[in-house]
Amino acid sequence: MAIVHDYLTQMGGAERVVLAMSRAFPGAAIHTALYDPAGTFPEFARLDVRPLGLNRFGFLRRDHRRALPVLAGAFSALAPDADVIVCSSSGWAHMVGGDAPRIVYCHHPARWLHRPEPYVGGFGRSARTVLRLLGPSLRRRDRRAMLGAETVVANSTTTAAMIDRVYGIDARVVAPAGTLDAGGRSRPLPGIRPGFVLCISRLVGHKRLDRLVSVARALPDRHFLLIGEGPMRGVLGRTAPANLELVGRVADDRLRWAYRNCSVVVSTAQEDFGLTPLEAAGFGVPVVVPAEGGFLDHVRPGVNGILVPEWDVGRFAAAVREATVRAWDRPAMVNHARDMGERRFVTALRGLAAATAVRPPSTEPILSGERSG
Repeated sequence: MAIVHDYLTQMGGAERVVLAMSRAFPGAAIHTALYDPAGTFPEFARLDVRPLGLNRFGFLRRDHRRALPVLAGAFSALAPDADVIVCSSSGWAHMVGGDAPRIVYCHHPARWLHRPEPYVGGFGRSARTVLRLLGPSLRRRDRRAMLGAETVVANSTTTAAMIDRVYGIDARVVAPAGTLDAGGRSRPLPGIRPGFVLCISRLVGHKRLDRLVSVARALPDRHFLLIGEGPMRGVLGRTAPANLELVGRVADDRLRWAYRNCSVVVSTAQEDFGLTPLEAAGFGVPVVVPAEGGFLDHVRPGVNGILVPEWDVGRFAAAVREATVRAWDRPAMVNHARDMGERRFVTALRGLAAATAVRPPSTEPILSGERSG
């Protein structure tokens, strides 16, 4: 068994999923293009992480987008010695070479290839030029690699619909699990008083953090706390109102304290899944999120949060106020998080791996309507 992931250079939901995969398959090597121990979760330091040769270039670890021209070839040249390969892919890991059957856990089809408008704005001019030139060949390689997988799994019904549209594959949906242990130790964030509105997000363009800025401006009496790091930090620092505080990346013990001491968790992003509401539910904290994307799979109105239809800053701000005064059933939230927990995820992955290991490799891709799901 081997696990292949795009790159381990940040702290996001996909990286938490890889940690859950490592617990599903103890001892499995984790192959990845780039590995920055200081930039991702510290738990990876205790695992068998095997970065590709690209990792020796520090400028690529600092900005994985610079590796875009060579990542497809680098993954294709990788052939892990394993009976089954589990690929955690947002665009690259599913291109891994070798003859072993592949289970592709797709977080989303490559945004920069199939939904570039909200994503490539964060790319530099040279990277956008390279993508424009290489786009057609990368799309062909991307499609060929996905169609060659033994099994394709989506993290949400939204992602499954995108997989169907892009590749014509009817993917099985296995939702990821919130892996932040709500019972673990916590450590306060210095200078932060309880009762704040919490947002946890990578600071990148497609997370629509300009909307969070607007909501904070509409609620000047509320203290907003934004946890996360990314290339938009400078822009947000200049545009955020005084009641929106950027605290950067934090360790899990401080993140637990933030969950335990906030009044509500919010997101203005359109997420393919979005782990934050599940993590919040584990702490008995409600969420306010857009009624779109992966949130529709696991945010239950009136149980663990409020879904806001269509974007309107006034409507979203009113939902935030409502969430902070409503009497929520906290045990029901925790039960919801438990039902969506890691045991379910691990059991599903192990079952898929066992079935793949005993099944003869397919010679033809299974297209939409042919999978049992």
